[in-house]
Amino acid sequence: MWESRNKTFLLLLGLVAIAPLITFPALGTRSLVFLYLGHALGLKETELLALQTGFPFGILQAIFLFVILYLMVNLYHRARYVLRNYAYLSALEADIRQALGLGKDSVAFTRESTFYWGHRDILSGAVKYVYIVLLAGLLLTFLGTLTVADWRTGNHLLTAVDIVFAVPTLTFLFGFAASSVSMDTKAAIVPGGRTPSHATQK
Repeated sequence: MWESRNKTFLLLLGLVAIAPLITFPALGTRSLVFLYLGHALGLKETELLALQTGFPFGILQAIFLFVILYLMVNLYHRARYVLRNYAYLSALEADIRQALGLGKDSVAFTRESTFYWGHRDILSGAVKYVYIVLLAGLLLTFLGTLTVADWRTGNHLLTAVDIVFAVPTLTFLFGFAASSVSMDTKAAIVPGGRTPSHATQK
């Protein structure tokens, strides 16, 4: 699940980076794609123009938005699952230590709880914020620009489609950010939120 979460994050970033090249005509990428297709298929200029004019870009845009929402939902679910597992392992370690009667200075069964939090540096704690800012910046920029562009062109149907997909996407983005911050803390992971003496002395 940890690897799956990371792959989903990269896929989402990649799709948000590629989608504007197709959904925004002003960038000129559409013309380049059709020129390549025309050359590869041996199409005449009139045939190429007819293909480009009749291509359902609105449907393609809706598909992009659907896949982005799908990946965002999966990222939220997998990220929470990973964080819940760390919390569970931490609580399980505490139960094992108690059952074995281990002293507070013992390192055994503290890898995902007190030992980890006793050796975690500042940069490790900042990683989640980098991910959140990066993803939020890309999604907000893409979805906001797309919605405004469709509204200004008078395409109210596409604008409505943009909003229908943007609202749940941003909702799960907020959930991802909130859970990443609130669940990735010593108080949330370690029972009692305290670090034993053997960790603080190193």
